[in-house]
Amino acid sequence: MDRLHQVQLLILHLLRLGQARLTVSPPIKDALQKAGDLHRRLNETLREMNRVQEELKVILDDQNRLRQDLKAVPADSALHRRYLEKLDKQENQIEKLQDDLKSKQKLERKHRTEYENYLAGLNVE
Repeated sequence: MDRLHQVQLLILHLLRLGQARLTVSPPIKDALQKAGDLHRRLNETLREMNRVQEELKVILDDQNRLRQDLKAVPADSALHRRYLEKLDKQENQIEKLQDDLKSKQKLERKHRTEYENYLAGLNVE
């Protein structure tokens, strides 16, 4: 286990103890608070990324179903046109979600770097 991971585990443990009214010096309390805030921000970004990925997966799965259904209906039917319209709408949704995912991935890298750099430089002596 590397030093950064050990520090992360220690901070999370101390934060839990801090919730049990552990008395610590103000500099340590401030450092733990900032580490906790950075960690929560990173986790929130990860949750948002997972949500977008799940939305994307649902649409992509539905598109596979629609493509299979298109093969089974006459090309000149109302249902065929409806499937094509739905595919078109979903393509727009996919593009938006992919852009959103790229943005969240960039934000995740930024938040992870900030959190890891803070922990690596942490000194509360």
